[in-house]
Amino acid sequence: MAEHNLLGSRGEAAALNFLKLRGMDILHTNWRAGKREIDIVAKDGKHLVFCEVKTRKDNRFGYPEESIDMAKQNNLYEAAREYLHQFPHNESIRFDVVSVLLNSYCTQIYYCPDAFFPMG
Repeated sequence: MAEHNLLGSRGEAAALNFLKLRGMDILHTNWRAGKREIDIVAKDGKHLVFCEVKTRKDNRFGYPEESIDMAKQNNLYEAAREYLHQFPHNESIRFDVVSVLLNSYCTQIYYCPDAFFPMG
């Protein structure tokens, strides 16, 4: 496995553990709709959560969450729309971000619920 893929997998594992410790029920990980992917789908009380995880070794080139641009958000919206088509839910939905800085010294997690909203 390439180093960046390994880093991403480790970051997603840290994010999953973090969300579980917050009491969320994990429904799916790495759920795909064609070329689009949702890193984590979870239930948080009455909310269905579509969670994007971004991991980096350091913040030399910015924080991980800063790489979630409008194109990435639109991909997540479209994947969420397909998810809801396949798995209908009555709960309100939200889009969260888990940003992970992960290196040999420490793991830092920044969690942002309601990080962005569907635009259309």
